[in-house]
Amino acid sequence: MLFGPDLAARHEEWARLFVTLFARRQQEPDDLVASFAVGGLARVLGNWLSGDLALPRDELVDRCTGLLLAVQRSRV
Repeated sequence: MLFGPDLAARHEEWARLFVTLFARRQQEPDDLVASFAVGGLARVLGNWLSGDLALPRDELVDRCTGLLLAVQRSRV
């Protein structure tokens, strides 16, 4: 296990909070789309932090911001 039960519980709590915040910013709140966006962002950031995604920080921020805004505007 990468982290213990306490950290896992905090991770889950923060993930739920970010999903809720993201969903509220959509014109038509959708927990599925928000979960997809937040989960995808978490994966990208994890890959970047581990060195598996070779991008300069500024480019990472710009591209992730663009992707999140595109998902937020979409009506999937």
